[in-house]
Amino acid sequence: MNAAAPPPGSERTKVMSSVRKGRYPNGKAFFQAVWTVIGKDGERRQQTKVFAKLGEAKSYAGRMADEVEKRGVSDPHRHTVREYLNRWLAALRQKGEEYSPTTLSGYRRCIDLICSEVGHITLAKLTAYHLDQAYGALLKSGGKSRKPNSDGSRNPCPLSARTVHHAHRCIHTALEQARKWKLIGENPARDATPPSPTPSSARAMTDDEISRVWQAAIKAQAGGKAYPGIDCVVLLLMLTGLRRSEVLGLCWDAIDLDAGKITVRRTLIVGEDGSPVLREKAKTARSLRTVSIPTVLAERLRAHWAFTAEQILAWGADYCRAPMLVFPEAGGGMPNPGTWTIRLRQIMRQARVKGVQPAHGYRHSAATALIAAGTDIKTVQTLLGHSTPAITMTLYVHSEEARDKAAGDALAARLERLS
Repeated sequence: MNAAAPPPGSERTKVMSSVRKGRYPNGKAFFQAVWTVIGKDGERRQQTKVFAKLGEAKSYAGRMADEVEKRGVSDPHRHTVREYLNRWLAALRQKGEEYSPTTLSGYRRCIDLICSEVGHITLAKLTAYHLDQAYGALLKSGGKSRKPNSDGSRNPCPLSARTVHHAHRCIHTALEQARKWKLIGENPARDATPPSPTPSSARAMTDDEISRVWQAAIKAQAGGKAYPGIDCVVLLLMLTGLRRSEVLGLCWDAIDLDAGKITVRRTLIVGEDGSPVLREKAKTARSLRTVSIPTVLAERLRAHWAFTAEQILAWGADYCRAPMLVFPEAGGGMPNPGTWTIRLRQIMRQARVKGVQPAHGYRHSAATALIAAGTDIKTVQTLLGHSTPAITMTLYVHSEEARDKAAGDALAARLERLS
């Protein structure tokens, strides 16, 4: 057994490394690298890893002992997983625009999920076993029901494999940074086994469903109880394939009704605190684009501008004009994306359409219809603002029964000609 030399001025801990030989039940030998941290109070903390070869075990045990001494072993034993993840997220925020509010909000949600299961564990003691147990618990009851109880609480409900997989990717990234910062010797998320995300259940609307949704939007607009311009929003989503964030971030200075074009350059997203944030840049470089709009949409936008002008006159100096949003809340205020999802879901329900995402379903339907109509994939990619055609193909190219039958008939006809 040998001890790694402690760094100058560090007398509070000692690190010992060694190798043990053992055998599996089938008689095959293995070698276990062991490194033990002895605290100032005499407490021993031991970690191990198994190797097939003696040389590999010796090398790894010595390297781990050196790394633990260099990083100051008190740090990972002094704070919990929750404390470290919060510090990691704070470090990302300090990088400014390198990480968007949407990305940081997603990390925050993933951190909260993971910490609900392993947040109390000290960073240095976190293992792949802990993470695997956490993933199982989240799959079983990591979510909250959408409908609240009478006291405002929400019952636990299962999380999807995709959501838990996102949480795994977040914790893997965070722990990899901890390894680079020398807070831990190795990343336990590397050996954890997250659930495989199931294929997306998103589907496009049929022609009949599109017709029903459009009629429901017109009826809601005429009834006067829905958001003024709800039919304009639905028509815009149907005919352009814009993202929800792009529609809500649309300002009048980005619309040229005479030329029939919309320039997508802003997005409205949800910040970490849940409030709407208007970003003066598109999601990606490819998202910055110009979209042509048909005459029917241009006419409806003109009518909506007339309504907006009336609101400006009614509110006077109190109306928010910087920037002038196309679909604001009362007084020109920024809309809440969550509120708009609820409004669009209500339209879907009134149209008796099920299984379609309330906001993204329009984009999905527009892309699928264009591809089915024979539009080349490059044009569809440009319209949607995807970074590569591969993303468009993966997300929106689906087989349809009619096209499958036509393809089969074509192959059968070819075989008959060759026979």
